Amino acid sequence: MKLLRGVKPLFKNKPIIIVFSKADLKTVSQLDQQQTQELNQIFKDFPQIRKIELSTLTQFNIGELKKLACELFTEYKLKQDNNEEKTNKILQRMQIAQPKKRDEIERKP
Repeated sequence: MKLLRGVKPLFKNKPIIIVFSKADLKTVSQLDQQQTQELNQIFKDFPQIRKIELSTLTQFNIGELKKLACELFTEYKLKQDNNEEKTNKILQRMQIAQPKKRDEIERKP
């Protein structure tokens, strides 16, 4: 949890999924009070975090995790594509010059 707080600037405006594995052994609702408070603080610090419990042993929430990851990735890419439209408008106004070949000497780029 300290690591997540330390790299907080890297995850700004990016989707994050916290996966609680081994749900067949212990669920999030079974955590002690201190652990629950730490998790609640993280969810306050990172409002974009989605959480999901899963168990590979019982296959609990495996499909839901895949679905959630795909939805978040698609949503994130759509937001980025809107920014790419702005970039494309700027690039359309730019002129890129290509040098003309002046002799038969092959030059490496």
